[in-house]
Amino acid sequence: MLRRLKNELKNGLQERLQPEFPAAHGGYYGDSAGAMPQRPLFDTALPASFDAATEGVDLARRTQSFFYSPRHTQYCARVDSAETIDPQHGYVVWAVAIGVWAQADLYARTRMECDGAALDTAFRALERHWNPRRSAYCAWIYYDGNNDIYYDDNAHCVNALISAYQATGKREYMDRVIAVMTQLVPTGWDKSGNPGGVPWHVAKPNSRNACSTCALAVAAGRLALMNIQPQYFGDMLADFVKFTQAHLLDNNEHLIHDSIAYDGTKWKIERVKWTYNTGFAIESFVLLYHLRGSQEHLDIAQKMASAALDRKGALYDKKATDVSKRWWWDKTYFAQHLVDGLVALAKTLGPTNELSKRIEAELEHLDGYMRAYLFDPVDGLYFRSLRLYTIDDAHVQAYNALTGGTRTLEADKEERENGGGDVAHRRMAKTLLANAAVARIYLRTAEIVPTIHLNTQ
Repeated sequence: MLRRLKNELKNGLQERLQPEFPAAHGGYYGDSAGAMPQRPLFDTALPASFDAATEGVDLARRTQSFFYSPRHTQYCARVDSAETIDPQHGYVVWAVAIGVWAQADLYARTRMECDGAALDTAFRALERHWNPRRSAYCAWIYYDGNNDIYYDDNAHCVNALISAYQATGKREYMDRVIAVMTQLVPTGWDKSGNPGGVPWHVAKPNSRNACSTCALAVAAGRLALMNIQPQYFGDMLADFVKFTQAHLLDNNEHLIHDSIAYDGTKWKIERVKWTYNTGFAIESFVLLYHLRGSQEHLDIAQKMASAALDRKGALYDKKATDVSKRWWWDKTYFAQHLVDGLVALAKTLGPTNELSKRIEAELEHLDGYMRAYLFDPVDGLYFRSLRLYTIDDAHVQAYNALTGGTRTLEADKEERENGGGDVAHRRMAKTLLANAAVARIYLRTAEIVPTIHLNTQ
């Protein structure tokens, strides 16, 4: 998707503007490719504990300040990096949606005028992606003929705007939600039950994806429980949950497969397990329980959550032999949605429930790890990957010291500036997607675990 969009821009579909930000600007970028600044990478004066809400509030504000460009009236990176499009390194709508969501969660926590203004600014940036003809958000900023529309992108936009509406009561947020859910979503909603679900992209009907179906199920359930078209959205939630249970739920591992795809003869399962797919599924099953009182769906949500907390299971990085030194295997921006699902379940079950206690412990385990190892004390921002050995040599050393391992660097291009040559030699780059996600993780965690004790050593 990004490569095609960049080619379109080079062909004149977007005015070529000069970046507002210098390529090297402090933080963890360095002055040239491969040159890293001489400064402490890790915070050497970490407190024994910290307040999750305070860290989330601070990071959400820092993220808005760092990535929002008043000049371009959009979210932009300082360098060409993950999820950005030339020429001003503007972000695609996925990252923008999570930026909006973080600002919504922030304002819901603080109720401060400055944070409400930041949320409105974030919404205006999102609006630049709005396609009025399709009632949908485009992957890149809208122009006439731009029909590059993803159902999962729009699910993120909708969930972010539901949170924005709940925090502010502003009708313009809800108007966009209703437009997407009643005009775009029906174009992809397979009501036949053969197989059902929702594709990934409007032009690719031969897949049914967890990231679209389960995320839209969450949106539908939230709306129904707000008594907004409860029959329509309740039926949508129930249908998406039914599809998920029939086609995406692994009944052995109790986790969610990524998708099913039609190969011309039959539907085949893509079996990779991402944290966010199970997270959205947990939350959608919990919502259906609240809406229709189905104990079966609450029971399944608990099984999924228990599997998601199993450090010997598929969602964990098993490189560490010591299970106490294992974390989820993918990225912060996926993990945020598993946190959403786990928090929703824990609040449903109550604080005395044993599974709720396990959830609280695991979120503290995650938050302490992120603060100790993903936080950069120079710019106050966070890296993306939960696998330290994919970030840089210093993080590899930290990972090996923490786990007793002997890993070598498996450089992740998402942590770096885009470009040619050896990935490991490119400059590091912070991203909107990661930092908005981490801010959300802290803010959601704070709802059930206010104080995080650092016990990663």
